[in-house]
Amino acid sequence: MYGNLSKHDDILFRALSISPMLFMELIFLMVPFALSLGLPFGFSLAVIFCVGRWSADREILAMQSLGMGHFHWIRTVLCTALVLSFIGCFGSLHWAPVARNSFDQNVEKMIYQDLNRLAVDGKEIQFSVNRKDHEKWFAGSFTSLSKEVSHASLNIGQVIDNQWRNIRLQLFDQTGKLQAILHAKRGSVDPFQPGCFDLNLEDVDIEKTPGEGVVGPSTTFISFEKWKNPLRFQLSHQTNSGFSKYVSIFEFFFKMDQDLMTTGQYSSVIKQFNKYGALAFSSAALAPVLIFCALFRGRRETYANLFLGLLLCLVYFLLAKLFGEIPRIYGTGWWLGNVISLILGIILLKKFTKS
Repeated sequence: MYGNLSKHDDILFRALSISPMLFMELIFLMVPFALSLGLPFGFSLAVIFCVGRWSADREILAMQSLGMGHFHWIRTVLCTALVLSFIGCFGSLHWAPVARNSFDQNVEKMIYQDLNRLAVDGKEIQFSVNRKDHEKWFAGSFTSLSKEVSHASLNIGQVIDNQWRNIRLQLFDQTGKLQAILHAKRGSVDPFQPGCFDLNLEDVDIEKTPGEGVVGPSTTFISFEKWKNPLRFQLSHQTNSGFSKYVSIFEFFFKMDQDLMTTGQYSSVIKQFNKYGALAFSSAALAPVLIFCALFRGRRETYANLFLGLLLCLVYFLLAKLFGEIPRIYGTGWWLGNVISLILGIILLKKFTKS
């Protein structure tokens, strides 16, 4: 939770200056992702902390003397771990993607509601460029740009009386290569719809960069008194690289049934689900190992038990990540850490309870 707060601190402060309710809403939308990861590992530490203290204080020995076997209280811990695993799985695979999507949409709306402030701050704004929607941007010798440009970045020098001055627009292709640079002395903004705006430019210079194999400076440089058509922008959102972060498990099945995903998107979502699903079930997979270690090495000191629990969780995570990062298995290797931990824990626990 703290990591997400630090990552988005500038957005949160901006939201607080606009509306305290918007600030609280953005904070609330960070909770599902933090909970989906914090719940299983927090429970794992709680298990070794509590059971280790019971063992050190001879409370488990007292339960045995009263006729209560290990299975009675271990069963309660394992059932609780299983319930929390299902809750964590729901949070990781559904609640967290939906909340992340809502968070980014709220941020997008907030940015467009405060465009002038963003311009004054000198922030670079990234936009996606859809060829079908932006063919009318270009005319004459620049028509080919509508086919080459995939995204753009916008910088505003200053804002005077709600009018933008010294505007620079950089146009890039899919590989990130700069295709053209557009400068304008003045520009006015007309809101089009939520999340979009039209930019009308005056005193425009545009220079197209030389193509592949062209030696020397660019020969394409044209000036306009006024750009003929307004440039319509929409903030980049849910790009292909981040597609899997916004898809919940229910939406995934719907898109798969309707054949609305590409092969790359399908594999990225499957990998994401395997990773966070395995981490959600880590509490159930680690519980037998943690109970054994707590019974065998439990200490009265709180920090000793917590250190042992952190060490075991770290070993588990490194083991799961080692197998999970293999590209060809679509993240299924993350489950190997669960399987190994569960089998090892059951074997050790059975040997301990029989002894």
